[in-house]
Amino acid sequence: MKRATKIFFIFATISVFSLTANLFLHKAKAEENTSSEPLSCNQEIPIGEIIEETVGFMGGVRSDAIGLQSLLKQEISASQELILSVQSCDIGNCSPSCDLKSYSVSDGQGGAQVFSYCEANNCNGQICPESKISSDFAKVKSIYEEIEQAQESAEKAITKKDFSFSIKPYVNPLLPFPVGLYPEITNKTKSEAIQAKLDASRGLFDSCFSTPQEWQEVLEGKKIGKVLLSCRESLDFAKDDLSQECKDSCLNDPKGEKCTECLGCKSAGNFFCCTTK
Repeated sequence: MKRATKIFFIFATISVFSLTANLFLHKAKAEENTSSEPLSCNQEIPIGEIIEETVGFMGGVRSDAIGLQSLLKQEISASQELILSVQSCDIGNCSPSCDLKSYSVSDGQGGAQVFSYCEANNCNGQICPESKISSDFAKVKSIYEEIEQAQESAEKAITKKDFSFSIKPYVNPLLPFPVGLYPEITNKTKSEAIQAKLDASRGLFDSCFSTPQEWQEVLEGKKIGKVLLSCRESLDFAKDDLSQECKDSCLNDPKGEKCTECLGCKSAGNFFCCTTK
């Protein structure tokens, strides 16, 4: 489980940085060609969600691992205490004792002969610290049960399948079909949902990319240009359409949750595939 999680984290991190590098390349091209063009942005690409969910998911895995590590250390320490308690047993702590018993045997002449013997009694003293051993054993058992519960909880967090998402397709008015249309992803584990979003984002970035030749055709009015803008960058194009409350929120905290909601973004780190009008 640890190895699989580590591999997923490395893959997700590499994929996220690869996508981020590509989108900045696209952004530079967009700024070069559309600085004075009005834009229409409808397609939200969930790259910001991927980063946030990956960090949150791996943070949860890390927290579970740290918690298990702490419990294992406690279990080792408690087990060592139990061993020391058992090792402290000493037969020398027992003082032998007996009860004097007597019995008589007839001598056949009307009399009796009395005999005495020592009947072993319980040990005077305690060979082992029984209460300490019982207490230490109960502690080890309790920690073991906590470890089992923590392992079960961590496994459920990784393997449960109740995550889903869908991406609204961007519809280019000049094309008869949506660009970057992805079906709804359902019944996935968290890592599978993140991976699906990575795959979807990669396809959406590719569908929004325009070659230098295509941009030349855009400038000539033969094609509609496509531009990648982050949620934060889209503020420059949407600010005139915002309410006064949203304008104030975005002015005071352009990266804040309120401004993100005003811009219609699920995450401030998400991107839009926009077209030049």
